[in-house]
Parts: sequence; C-alpha cells; structure tokens
Amino acid sequence: MAMDIDIVGGTSGNKAEVAGTNQLKVILETNATTNPNNIGGVRFYSENDQGLAAPMGTVVPYLQSPETDDDYRLRVSLDTMLDEEQLTTTAQNFTKHRMDATSFVPTWSANGYTTQATTPITTAAANSVLRTWKTFSYQGTETLAVDMELSFTFATGVTLASPQVIEAGVGLLATSTPFDCFDGVYLRLTASGMYMVARNNSATDSYIS
Repeated sequence: MAMDIDIVGGTSGNKAEVAGTNQLKVILETNATTNPNNIGGVRFYSENDQGLAAPMGTVVPYLQSPETDDDYRLRVSLDTMLDEEQLTTTAQNFTKHRMDATSFVPTWSANGYTTQATTPITTAAANSVLRTWKTFSYQGTETLAVDMELSFTFATGVTLASPQVIEAGVGLLATSTPFDCFDGVYLRLTASGMYMVARNNSATDSYIS
C-alpha cells in the first residue's frame, strides 16, 4: 500500500502542494529587504525564444544564462555599426574608397558601381576591385556580423564564364597584388556556384557552399 505523507506548516497548518510533474510547488522569497536570509542561490536564465524558433527544431523555450565578470558586473553587449555604405554616388568617394582596375573601366552612377560599363571584355588577368580605406580592430571575444545586399547585372545574353570570379566580403588585400585577398572571409561567385571562403596568409582554409 502507498504511504502518502502530508507536509503541513507548523504555524499556518496549510499543506504543501505538488505539481502534476511530481515537483513540490514553492514560492521564492519576494522581500529581500526584510528577509535577506531567505534568499538562496538561484541560477539566472533569460528566455531567448518561447520555443517557436524554427531552427531550434523544438517547441520548448530556448534559455541562456548571462555571464558575470570577475568584478561582479553583468556582461552586456551592444550592436555597433562600424561602417555603412550605399554605392549610389555619381563619383568615387576617394576619402573612403580605393579602386583598382586592370583592363576594366569602372564607372559610377546613381544606380550603383559598374565594373565594366563598355563592351564586355575577356582579357586575361582583367580585374577590378573596390574597397574601403577603413579598418577596425577585432578582439577575440567580439562577434563580427556583415550584412551585404548585392545584385549582379550582366549584359543581355552574357553569363558568368568559367574563368570569371566575383568576390565580396571582408579582409585584407595584398599591396603588391591588390586583387588578391590574403586574409579574410568572403563570398566567391563562379560559374560553378557561390561559396564562402575563409583565407589566412594567402591559403584557402575552407569552402562552405
């Protein structure tokens, strides 16, 4: 036979209740000023999602615990806009951008930056690169996010040929070979498709399709 035991308050005479999941129902101390000794150690979690985020693949809430540094301060982070640019100017902004070209003849207009405005060319080693003069310090504990909205327009009947490459992203270009990224993470579009490239010291680390 089952032995049921009631937990009864010595002063109030009220019985404790148990949830349907067999957990004892409790109410944490709400008056820390008057009853500081009743405040126990509780782990602090924040709800990032109620459980509706599709990538999580579940309907349970998605919780994360915040981090506290050694000086007892709760760590917080703010999104900082490092740079923003819309290429809709009718002339190059030389104080912000550097443009290098070999064989290509780039132009500027309110509709965007055009790498080759005249007749398409197939000259070997023809290149065009546009980059910002700005550089930013990157710390190991920071998260860097890049948001690019790109569109490519080709002349009628022209497709991306097998030797042609279009790249866009962040990184450092070599001084002697300004069309070669020796450190960076960027998108690479070829006739075979688009890939994510991570490169370090001129060596390609990985391709992510």
